[in-house]
Amino acid sequence: MNSAFSSFGFKYEIVYGQVKYASECDGGPFDLSRWVHGINQGNFINCYDQGSIVQIALGLGPPVTTEWMYMKPYGFIQPTNIVGYPLNPNGPLGKNCNNPIGASPATLVVDNDASTRKPFGNHVFIRVGGENGFIADACAGPHLGTETLQQYIDAAIQKLPNHSLTEYQITTLYSSQAEGKKVPGTVHNAKVYTGVTCLDGCYIRGPNHDRPETDGSKRAMVKAREGMTTDNTVYAINLDSLKDQFKAHEDKYFNLLLNEQGCTATWDMHFDSPTIEDTEIQISILESNARALKFFENDLHTSEIPAYKYLTKPASIPLASQLFLATDDSTALEDGVSGVLLWVRGNVCVSIIGNPSAVELWESWGSKIDAFLKECSTLAPGDLKDFAYDIPQTAVANSDMTITITVSSLRRWQSPFPQMLNKHSPSSHARSTLSCTTSGRPRRHFKP
Repeated sequence: MNSAFSSFGFKYEIVYGQVKYASECDGGPFDLSRWVHGINQGNFINCYDQGSIVQIALGLGPPVTTEWMYMKPYGFIQPTNIVGYPLNPNGPLGKNCNNPIGASPATLVVDNDASTRKPFGNHVFIRVGGENGFIADACAGPHLGTETLQQYIDAAIQKLPNHSLTEYQITTLYSSQAEGKKVPGTVHNAKVYTGVTCLDGCYIRGPNHDRPETDGSKRAMVKAREGMTTDNTVYAINLDSLKDQFKAHEDKYFNLLLNEQGCTATWDMHFDSPTIEDTEIQISILESNARALKFFENDLHTSEIPAYKYLTKPASIPLASQLFLATDDSTALEDGVSGVLLWVRGNVCVSIIGNPSAVELWESWGSKIDAFLKECSTLAPGDLKDFAYDIPQTAVANSDMTITITVSSLRRWQSPFPQMLNKHSPSSHARSTLSCTTSGRPRRHFKP
């Protein structure tokens, strides 16, 4: 636990509470290879990432029951230390944080009842030892598996004003929230979910698993749809050609993840400077324009605070697409917020996050990527579904499992999965055996 909190050089993403390597609030695939590459790079993470690595690490030790606990609502936090930031002996109770969301490093600690304080809307931690077990939290604290769930809540979350509690155990902010619905979480709000299902698996969600909207994402989507165009194009993306767009930048890490919903290609561009964080470029290729639009919306739903605070449609970025949002540099730079670019073109959703501003991200990377996409060839609807696969009903641990994929009309099967099929000569029929990582969910993780 202490190592997960202080030994790998990650830091909590204090603006949006955005996830980086994990999938969702309920668990799912975890991008372990990319996490390993990010060690000591100063990359941002959130509680889903920290919960994932704790559950993975505990799974490598002596047999023990671990449960992924998702708590919503959570509440305003008692003074604590948040992962990745220096200790603050002048902070309340000598801690470095009581304001983890919508903050900057300078505002991690504010007055207990300051109107600018934000709660954790939700939080993930791990319970060890079953229903009566103990809580491990490597995001805030840390909490080292010595407290029951109730003891953990009492130590971590502020309550409504109560004369029997100390000043840092309570706050008046619950009743002063604008929507009037903020309450501290209780043991009844902490639910057990699936947790980590596989390593290096793709996290594109299927149509039956779309995330519910939040107030912030709903408002951001209104902005994103302004002037929305129609583009039902299905682009055939050759990832080898796409990778060529970034070959000039030497210090980078590329990762490709696939599932039956599509694939996500991610580049982490590292800069040898303590003041410039990695730039993350993520290109997700889905089966249709409708799914790309929904992927864009789901991405906004993962934000912890109202996304509309920084995201808009800057006139300085000449991007005409169906959905488009970018950080308003006039407010984002002032608050120390990274630049963000998000847009959809056809069946492709692009996300670029990094320093210093959205305009410079567009000039450096975004304009080149969008021009590349517009030059790609296109596919007819349905071309991405010309395959079938046979999955064994049972599998034995530590043994090979073979999944046979039958691909028809291979001439029409172009990217987005070139690395899976490029080794085969064009024919009307092809069969291939791939290694497969199984998980507790009905999803396939193909690894050529």
